[in-house]
Amino acid sequence: MTLNIPESILNEAESTQTLWGITLFPLGCPHCKQVYLVQNEQSEQRCPYCAHETLTAQAVRLRSEPPEAVIPFKIQKSDLRLPLEQFAKKVWLRPDDFSPDNLIQRLTPIFLPLWLVDCQMQGNWEAEAGFNYEVKSSKESYRDGTWVTTPVIETRIRWEKRMGELNRKYNNISAPALSHYAEITDKIGKFDLSLARPYHFQIIKNILLNVPDLPPDTAWPLAKPNFNKVAEQDCLKAAGAQHIRNFSIHAEYGSQNWTQLLTPIYFTHYCDDEGNQYPIYIHGQTGHIEGLQWASPKKGWRWAGLSIATAVIFFLLSLIFFAFNTVISNLLIPGILFAALAFASGIFSLVPLIWPWQWNRKQKERKIYHQKEPA
Repeated sequence: MTLNIPESILNEAESTQTLWGITLFPLGCPHCKQVYLVQNEQSEQRCPYCAHETLTAQAVRLRSEPPEAVIPFKIQKSDLRLPLEQFAKKVWLRPDDFSPDNLIQRLTPIFLPLWLVDCQMQGNWEAEAGFNYEVKSSKESYRDGTWVTTPVIETRIRWEKRMGELNRKYNNISAPALSHYAEITDKIGKFDLSLARPYHFQIIKNILLNVPDLPPDTAWPLAKPNFNKVAEQDCLKAAGAQHIRNFSIHAEYGSQNWTQLLTPIYFTHYCDDEGNQYPIYIHGQTGHIEGLQWASPKKGWRWAGLSIATAVIFFLLSLIFFAFNTVISNLLIPGILFAALAFASGIFSLVPLIWPWQWNRKQKERKIYHQKEPA
């Protein structure tokens, strides 16, 4: 088979291409080296993957064949306002840029590619096939002064060696087309591929397209186990068994045909106090949101300063009440009250100092994507 393998980056510049029924402009990220196809060459688009750099003109060679299928966006931008508000409000002291309005304003739809592989498998397999069978027994119990026998039916598995030949064509077995695809779907969730539609350029209109960085020869080791899993289930059915284990197959994988399936996500981002960018990813089918939720130590210091200033004011008021208590009666109790408030406000000032540090430490532990370490 001859593979039409895409190359993500070339040394020579490529001109704008009218491809797949639409005019596409290739742009790349200088930081993470991901390449995208956009429909507006002048757009100031930040990289959807790392959010560190603005996309710039990038040389790229593309497959002439359009994608085979597209999973349309089920979640619309208007559906995401409330979820993004809830996502941002989980952080008590968040950076000023980490606001629901900014996240919504920066929402960008993007299609991530998957490979769909057709392949003819031919070879020999062997496995242990498990067959259910029932074992009847009885259980004795003492009830109401007498022994009662209760029949018990237990299902067990009988394992038998099986082997055979396989010669079958499998279509549209998925494999990653991006090196970070599994990293993203592990967090936001996988896609329901059964909802894919045949490709039409109108479906991708005004949506970014991520160019594959795993060509077929590199992606094949990731696709092969998926073919073997499908073959394993067919061999299970052929054996007439209910279970299978220790499956192995020695096969040839011929007549391969590679096409693309586009899967939908949204991208947005925010900046922390030092200007570091934090990408947020949203599943285009389920609306699940994932990304680091960074707190603002600077805002913690401001809150702590305000609390300390309040404590000082309360303390001075208590001193005034204590001083004038000898002249004006009944000022002792207000003095004690202001002293207590001063103490409480001083203790509270430690909370906004410590909380952002503890919160961000937990965020580092659950670090989601390949991001620049915050300063």
